Amino acid sequence: MHTACRPSFGHPASTHERRGTGSVALAALVTALGCGADPATEPYYSGPHRTTDVNVGDADASDPRAPGDARRLDADADTNLCGLGTTLQTCVHTCSSATDCTVELIANGAYGADNYRCVNGTCAYLGCTSDAECGASTASAPGTYRCLASQCASLPRYCVHACATAADCVAESAAGGAFGADNYSCAAGVCTYLGCRGDTECAVSLGASGRAYRCAPTSYGPSACQAACSAAADCSVGSAAWDTDNYRCAAGVCEWTGCNSTAECASSLASSSYVCAR
Repeated sequence: MHTACRPSFGHPASTHERRGTGSVALAALVTALGCGADPATEPYYSGPHRTTDVNVGDADASDPRAPGDARRLDADADTNLCGLGTTLQTCVHTCSSATDCTVELIANGAYGADNYRCVNGTCAYLGCTSDAECGASTASAPGTYRCLASQCASLPRYCVHACATAADCVAESAAGGAFGADNYSCAAGVCTYLGCRGDTECAVSLGASGRAYRCAPTSYGPSACQAACSAAADCSVGSAAWDTDNYRCAAGVCEWTGCNSTAECASSLASSSYVCAR
């Protein structure tokens, strides 16, 4: 079971993921590929590191993150992600240099100082540079990961689960859930999440969380299991940046609307190193 590759929606992710992957845009991109947080406990990722101010389009032709890389992911959902996340305020990590953004102790991984840039005092994720980096960062996870470029210049290269067939992408232990072989395709050797196929699948995968989930459309492509609601209060998880005033209940599912202040971020993340910014 690849619990590291399960799409996630609705609430804050773990500290490692918040500091290790990027902005809302990147999180959504990873989710579209079926590689996100465990939604049973962490169904939304807000993202402390921006990918909009500095992106792969800023790299020169010799940079392995340059947009001309031939190994771009060819997924229909990918083109819908361009510009996603640029309007939300999220909790982002502050910095004085790229070394302040480093989140891993693993040598030569995808989240070292060379994978970040400090822009206007906040961390911007530049992306992975090679398959080897992805391998180092995911050494404890099942399977193999590759470093691929998005079709969107505003999104960085990222680590995605590799496959030979859709069965390699399965991210669940209980049959009939939203992360089985029928929820993925194996295209160009990487896993692409096709979406959930109904509320029943979401109940199988996420029922143990104690919350109700619905299979609903997303703004970037595949349908996904999202926390159900009748009012914004149903979405609150009791954390300052993820309570009632940070959500709206839209079409019966929770939609995170962003942080409202730096104080919220400091409270939720128990650190003064985060600010609320676009």
